Amino acid sequence: FPSHDNIEKILTTRDVVLLGIHAVDFHSKKKTNVWQVPIDVLVEPAKYEKYINEFVNVFGDSVKIVEQPHYAELLPKHADIIEKESGSLLVRVFQSFACHSYHEVKDIHVASIPTLLQFFFAYLYASAHYLEGFDENRIVCICQRLGVGQRRYYQKPCKGV
Repeated sequence: FPSHDNIEKILTTRDVVLLGIHAVDFHSKKKTNVWQVPIDVLVEPAKYEKYINEFVNVFGDSVKIVEQPHYAELLPKHADIIEKESGSLLVRVFQSFACHSYHEVKDIHVASIPTLLQFFFAYLYASAHYLEGFDENRIVCICQRLGVGQRRYYQKPCKGV
């Protein structure tokens, strides 16, 4: 697995919104900085190709990009960054087609619960062929982390079109 610092650098220094992750360590006090893939991010249309390439550069020649069209008016087009050898999804980059709210958590733009629910329900209603590689637990995990504990996150203005 590539340097976790490189993934975190993209998430903390670029204009991306984190949609989903298996957040084993995301808010943990242990701070092992282990980013579990796959990671789902949302980016503005003008930066879509740029950020796909940045994630590909993190993983190197061991990955391929598979573009997926939008699904009705429910889900935007996205690119899957897939490990060639195993076929495992590493990163899914969505191109935003609306304005999506987010929180800033530890210098990372994390999708707000309304944004997460929008994607969760969009997947719920999407056809089976569009759902390949999707695990709703990635979105549920982020929702849980935003809703648990004493923390209150200030919702930032939206990102997107």
